[in-house]
Amino acid sequence: MESLVLSLNVVLPLLFLILVGQGVRRLKLCDERALKQMNQLVFKLFLPCTLFNNILSTDLKTVLQPQLLIYSAVCVLAACAAGWLIMPRITSDPRKQGVMIMNTYRSNAVLFGMPIVQLIYGDSQLGVMSMLIAVIVPLFNILSVIVLESFRGGKARISKLIEGIATNPLIIASALGLLCLFSGVHLWKPVASVIGDMGKVSTPLALIILGAGFQPERVAENKKELLASVSARLVWTPLAALGIAVLLGIRGVALVSLLAIFASPNAVSSYSMAEGMGSDSELASQGLLLSTVFCIPTIFLWIFCFSQCGLI
Repeated sequence: MESLVLSLNVVLPLLFLILVGQGVRRLKLCDERALKQMNQLVFKLFLPCTLFNNILSTDLKTVLQPQLLIYSAVCVLAACAAGWLIMPRITSDPRKQGVMIMNTYRSNAVLFGMPIVQLIYGDSQLGVMSMLIAVIVPLFNILSVIVLESFRGGKARISKLIEGIATNPLIIASALGLLCLFSGVHLWKPVASVIGDMGKVSTPLALIILGAGFQPERVAENKKELLASVSARLVWTPLAALGIAVLLGIRGVALVSLLAIFASPNAVSSYSMAEGMGSDSELASQGLLLSTVFCIPTIFLWIFCFSQCGLI
């Protein structure tokens, strides 16, 4: 029962914000043009602030498990490679292929990860998760830019790919965050406060925009793509990453942190990135919503199984 309550506490607030977005759509409070403009604002301003703050708030003293970091990064790269090989066989549309590949490896590590670890182990054990986020989230963003640029129109020139990575707001925010973190630079308090406040806007606004843009009647059009990408996100990727982790002897808070990264639903920023980079944002929004709904039973099953086996 505690595992179910945990999953509901993490997921329901996200679903409610999406429903608020649907209410905005039904009441016609925003037209499509306004939604696209707000999404660009989230992608180019608010999400980078969130990422910058998450990296900057990482305690370097917690970076004590390099093997865990390496294992997590290898799993993300392997999932990306597997998606790159498999997803183009399912659909011929490059814009859909990019989104499906991204959904294979990229999860909502920040929004779901921290609450899961916090609710199971408390605030004192958040160091491992913070350490993983500082490494994995920038990796997510770099890979996502590469994938979406590569599948924007089928093929991408190397120069265009490098330009897309170098000018991506999330990559720039990650680089600035890591630079400030490792250099020990402390931001002027009013500036830090403003960046922090803008970062807090990103998730609720992104979810409301997602809900406003979501059209349930069009889910059937992407049934095949959704089945492949959502199952990859919630079943196959966590099964491989967590199964091998257990065999390697990873236990306790480290295993739960890996669970939070690899078993979480699609990242909220996936929709914003897909929209901002010319990919199939409708497929991204549908995948995000469905993976958020179906992660309730899957996360519950993971936590229940690990708990019953004495692994956490």
